[in-house]
Amino acid sequence: MSERRQSPFKTLLDSDVCTLIEATEDVYQIRFKNRAANAYLVRGSSRTIMIDVGLSSNYPHLLTCLQHVGCPPEKIDMVVLSHEHLDHIGAAYHFAGRSFIAAHRLAANKIMLRDDFSMLRKMFNEPNVPINVDIWLEEGNLLDLGNFRLSVMYTPGQA
Repeated sequence: MSERRQSPFKTLLDSDVCTLIEATEDVYQIRFKNRAANAYLVRGSSRTIMIDVGLSSNYPHLLTCLQHVGCPPEKIDMVVLSHEHLDHIGAAYHFAGRSFIAAHRLAANKIMLRDDFSMLRKMFNEPNVPINVDIWLEEGNLLDLGNFRLSVMYTPGQA
């Protein structure tokens, strides 16, 4: 079995549960060491977003990473969900009411319908809490964060 290759980026925090990596100034990756997907924080000059948030059970560790870079959840304007699997979106309900939740319309539809089969609820054993999508994204939408501009690309595949 081979060891996981070390990241060429600066590691800011490393625990048994997750690793916080600075990809570049104001762009961070949170790597969860269980079956959850990575989360990404992008701090723009006018808006801050998270792309994916991992499993609900990882939320306390996500908070630790956010606090480490001085960005509590109250400072996150939008959570963008890449697709509907719970290892990407499980903790999204923790942001409801303080951050806009956004997803591509095809994922948003499955999330809003609470499609447990598509969301892989049995596989991840996550709480059955509704996740409401506030903004339905389309191919070509632009997320303007001030000094960063992110373009929405529809890339069907994993989900």
